[in-house]
This record gives sequence, C-alpha cells and structure tokens, in this order.
Amino acid sequence: MLEEIAQELEEALANGINAYDCETHEEVTVIPWVYAMQGDNPMQSELSSHIGMTGKFFCRVCYVRGKDKDREGGQESVVERVKEFMEVHRLRHAAETIAELQKQESYALRGTFSLVDTEARKTGVKDKYLSSFLAVLKDQAETQLARSSKQSSVDLIRKLRENMPERLINPGLFIHELDANQDTPVEILHVILLGVAKYFWRDAVSRQSTAGKEELKARINSLDVSGLNLGPLRGTTLVQYAKSLTGRDFRAIIQTGPIILHGLLPPCVFEAWLALSHVAPLAFQQEIDNMDVYLPRLVSSINNLLQATVLWSAQWFNKPKFHVLLHLPEHIRRFGPATLFATETFESYNAVIRLRSIHSNRHAPSHDIARAFCRLYAIRFLVSGGWVTCSPLDQPESHNTTPITPRQAGSAILELRKDQIFMDLMEMSHYSYIGQQVPAKFTLVQSSSSTLWNDTASSRSESAPNLGNLSVRACEKILLQNHDTARLNGFGLIRYNNRLCPVQVVEILISTQPTQVVGMTVKLTPLAAESNNIYNMPEILLDSPTTKHVFIQEEVCAS
Repeated sequence: MLEEIAQELEEALANGINAYDCETHEEVTVIPWVYAMQGDNPMQSELSSHIGMTGKFFCRVCYVRGKDKDREGGQESVVERVKEFMEVHRLRHAAETIAELQKQESYALRGTFSLVDTEARKTGVKDKYLSSFLAVLKDQAETQLARSSKQSSVDLIRKLRENMPERLINPGLFIHELDANQDTPVEILHVILLGVAKYFWRDAVSRQSTAGKEELKARINSLDVSGLNLGPLRGTTLVQYAKSLTGRDFRAIIQTGPIILHGLLPPCVFEAWLALSHVAPLAFQQEIDNMDVYLPRLVSSINNLLQATVLWSAQWFNKPKFHVLLHLPEHIRRFGPATLFATETFESYNAVIRLRSIHSNRHAPSHDIARAFCRLYAIRFLVSGGWVTCSPLDQPESHNTTPITPRQAGSAILELRKDQIFMDLMEMSHYSYIGQQVPAKFTLVQSSSSTLWNDTASSRSESAPNLGNLSVRACEKILLQNHDTARLNGFGLIRYNNRLCPVQVVEILISTQPTQVVGMTVKLTPLAAESNNIYNMPEILLDSPTTKHVFIQEEVCAS
C-alpha cells in the first residue's frame, strides 16, 4: 500500500493537482508535500525501516545504544548505559538508512543471508519491505538449488532477482523532502499516557496493601475533578483494573496522581510523579505563544523527570520510551504543539468507521465502508457550499471529465446547514457556529429569585455597566464563547492589563426581561510570588479584594 501512496505523491509533486479556489474564483495548482509520518512507535519504526524498540539500537531517531552483551558487567557499565540513555546521540537520516539497506541487499545477492540479520542488529536498520522480498528470494533459491546442485548459487540468486521489482527497499524512504527517521515525531499518547504514566500507575497500585488500595479508592472517589472537565473518577476501576486502563484513564491519572498518591509512596517515587506532572501539561499544550520560552521549560522538565526516575531505579531505563521523550522538544520546534501529531485524535475515528459498517454484508467490508464515506463526503461537500468544476463521468471506466463553469448547490441545499438534526446526522454539528456567536446556554440557581442589578455584587465590580434597576437572576454555570463552562465559585483565566490572570467566578447573572446574559463577576486570584506546597505547583491568592465584571464575549476561559 505504501508503494502506491508514495507513487501518487511523487506524481502529484511532479504534476500538481488542479483545483478551483472558491475565494479568488480561479484555477489553482496544489502541490502536496509530506510534512511528517504519524503513528505509534512500532508503526513509526516500520515506516523508517528501524528494527524496533526491542533491538539493541532501540531509537529510530538517533544511534543510542541500549542493553548489549558486549558491554562489560559491573556498576561502571550501568552508569555508562544510564548516561548514554539520557542523551541524544548522532541522528539517523534516511540517506544512511538507504545505504545500509542496499548493503544488506548486496549480502543477500551474494548468498550470505545470515549476514543480513547480523547487520540489522549491529545498526538497528531493518526493513520489513526488503525482508519480505529477501525471504522469497531465499526460498526460491533453496528450492531450485535442491533440484540442481550444478548451478552457482550466486548466479541463481541474481537471476531470480531480475524477476522482482527494481527497488526492494521501503518506498517511504524515497518520498521527496521526507526524512523518515527525523520526520516521525514523538507520539505523546503512547509515550507519555500509555508509556510513562502507565508504568508509574501500575507500580503505584502494586505497592499498596489491601488496606492501601481501599484508601486509594476512597481518595479517588472523593476527589473533586470538576475543574479538570472530567466526570467523577471511579476508584474501583482505576485501582482494580490498573493493568487494563486506556489513554483516557491515564489522562485523568496524570493530572490527579500527585494528589491521590501523597503519603502512599516512598519519597523518591513521589518525586518522579511530581516530575511527570510537570512534563504532561507542557507536552499537551494546544498552542505555544513563545517557542523560545516554552522549549527550555520543556527540556528542563523532561531532564528532571529522567533524573527523578533514575534516582528511583535505573531499571526503568530498560523502557525505551523514557529516552524517546528526549526527542520531543526538537519535534515540537519543527512541527508545532505535540497535540497536532498525536494519534489520539485519529483513534477516535474508530467509532465512526464502525458506524459505517453496520449495513455491510461483511463480504467486502472495506469496500462498503469506503462507499459509505464517499457518499457522506459528497453530501457534506455540497452542503458546505463546495464548487463543482467538471461534469459527471460518462462511463465508470473513464477518468476523463468535461470542464464546466464552476457551480455549487442551490440555496435550498445550503439552507440545510440551519437544520441542526441534519447537521448532526452528517456529523457536521461542530461547523454550525463557525464564524457565529455561540448561543448562550446557562443553568439557573434554583433557590434564587429575581433581584435588581443595583443590589448585586456585580454592580460594584470593576468595569461593571450601569444597568440601573434591571431585573436579574443568578446562574450556576454558563457556556462561554470558547465552549468552556464557567461555574459559580469555579476558576478560570481572563486577560487583565494585557496579561493572563487567574480568577474565581463570584457571580453569573442573566436579565429576566428579556432573557439574555448580562455577564459574570470574577475575583482576581493572582499567583503567589513563591510556592511552598508539597506538589511544587503554583499557588493562587484567594484573598484579593479586586473584582471585575466580564462579558462572555471577552477573551475568557474556564477550568
């Protein structure tokens, strides 16, 4: 499959793809470039022709060396290996990988197939694409040599090679301007959540006695996680099924771990948890305003995590994912926030694919699913206002189309975008409010009654409008423009004096005649100059007297 994809990319790069620009109303040529190849660690190793994480050279990005029988025993050897593990070594590149694979192919053509595996172990370069051809070549040669021993094995192998494709090496290595070793960015779902967090959580649970596990369950059940946009945590599930959790579970654990585990772990183990809790929020940033400030913080937090881990136990460094973290800052510098190349987003498509297979007879499920998606895409394209620039195919076998004047669906079709039920069926509901104001959604305080604006705390806050005797009611929560939910007594961020400032929601008000949102009042809770808490986390000051009135249309987010 990759061979066909690489060929299509090569053709598109050479010839371009003709398209119609609906903004400029003119023909354009799109030239695609492969930015990066995403996937989990085994897939990325395969895409870059790497031996995998179980090899001696376990890193697809650099030439770091892991466990090796050639190393001398003793404490000095352990220290040397730990030092190497915690550093980024000489980087791998596709050109070197291709040269090594060509060398392995030459060994096979000389009939020394055993040297291929030996060379792969020595360099960490192993191509499944090449291996499949060499396995066929070896079997055919052995079969024919068994029938006739007079023929030279080298001549026979070279003759059999002529019946194979010209290139036997991974096509992904030859994609223009793509370096498969450097352009397979670290995947934070499998490296952090299903890697370090999973290792630490399983260890933490296994350390607990029966009574300790019950206490841990009670701590989890009693923890208020509403500020994390999480549902109530289930201690029984997280503790009893610690070996069967998913990325979503570890996303909750990594945010709450230091709080629920305090006092249940040895100090060195707890320090590693604190270090992990500092890495995670940096790694999962959605936007990075200043890369020059962000990257040093990320590098420092990763180094702190590795140092805390090795002080706990050097045995953790038998897990290659700890080393892979060292390459994350460089990949973020090149490709942007790690959430952009996290496969966690793609895995959510599995449910969509399953829905499209319901009406399949299972004789050709991939074909049925593809046809269903084609129909869905065509409808979404037309409803979204897409432009058609060619007439339908006259014959199914023909790929020639007749150019026509660009046109789009009529007004009746475009009006379907206002039908929320239709948009939900087409899975386009998230497009409904693009470029529009999000409709206000709020929940009233049931025990409250109408009161006058001048009698509220909001009327006396900074930037409060003069609404006189307007009748208002209090709300428990309200939906903000960025789809966050602000809750009474909850916390959030606002831009105050050109800086982001933590705040606590004091009051949320709506007018009763007519029913519309007035805004909310927040109390500024600035960060303390120093933090002395056991979690090494920033502290906010709750005794600030400053309150400010905020309109939900302003730049504000809530936790």
